[in-house]
Amino acid sequence: MNSFWNCTFRVLLGNAKDPYGIDTLTEAILVFCDFLSTYIAIIVIGIASTLHCMNIANVIESILNIDELLGVIAKFKLLPLPSFSSFLHAIIVYILKYIFGHYCIWNITTDIIIIIICMLNVQFSNTVRNLKKRFKVLNYSILRLFNAKKIQNSEVKFILCSDKINENNIKFHEIVDIHQQLCKVIQDICRAFGWQLIVVMLYYFVQLTLTLYYIYVAFTKSSLSLVKIVAQVNFFILFSTQLINITLPCHSTSQQASKTAIILSEQLNNPEFKYKREELLVILEQISYHEKEFSIFGLFTLNNGIIASTASGAVMYWAVLTQFQSSDKTGKK
Repeated sequence: MNSFWNCTFRVLLGNAKDPYGIDTLTEAILVFCDFLSTYIAIIVIGIASTLHCMNIANVIESILNIDELLGVIAKFKLLPLPSFSSFLHAIIVYILKYIFGHYCIWNITTDIIIIIICMLNVQFSNTVRNLKKRFKVLNYSILRLFNAKKIQNSEVKFILCSDKINENNIKFHEIVDIHQQLCKVIQDICRAFGWQLIVVMLYYFVQLTLTLYYIYVAFTKSSLSLVKIVAQVNFFILFSTQLINITLPCHSTSQQASKTAIILSEQLNNPEFKYKREELLVILEQISYHEKEFSIFGLFTLNNGIIASTASGAVMYWAVLTQFQSSDKTGKK
């Protein structure tokens, strides 16, 4: 860490090249932002971990209570494929470290934050995916309540293969209560992971911007280093997939929450349930007030839109950094 500060001040003062290979003010600022985002993530995740453990226990307990209302005999499952893919990317990073480590800036802090964020990513995505399954069970139970013929075979197969569903239909008055409790779990998840997600999203944004810049620098240098390009491309893939692994489950869960109202509205004009029309309208109105989005303290919403926002922001700052890099080179000449 001391060597990092020493090399930063040497570059700012215009001295010779440092051990990290930083020879411009732009690169010094980038390394500083990298270290700053890393240490902020470690500190905030560490401080929030105590409250996080208590809140996540309440989330799991709430989901299990909802299972009783739905008549589902299920376990809070660790879904293997998303978990395996997250750890696989981390393993790839470490393989590159030990093979090509002498070409890149590697330190114990980077190792720690990658492991911590990977574990947090897996825990969050599995919690959200388990909640999504409960929304699917609720929607399937509503379709069965109306004796709907158009039930998607793939969806029913997915639910029945993973859980045992009670054959007793849920009641009309239970729909609003169960949906409200599921939406409340969404807010509990946001509170449990809120501060960690803020710093993790900031970390992903900084790292995506840096990797784009370093890939550009590697291509523009006279001595083209294939190893550096491969390492930075791998980092870009790692952070992109980790970002998608957070936002995509949230988006699909919110869609399942909104699908409940769609299923109920389709039955309004059903002549077989004309006597239930007024009750359905009341249920639809109550469901419309339920918060279905994963909003992190009102700062941003976790959905597919944030992927586009992060990508466009990273590209914009990459363009700014390339201009600074050109200015640094011109100033040196």
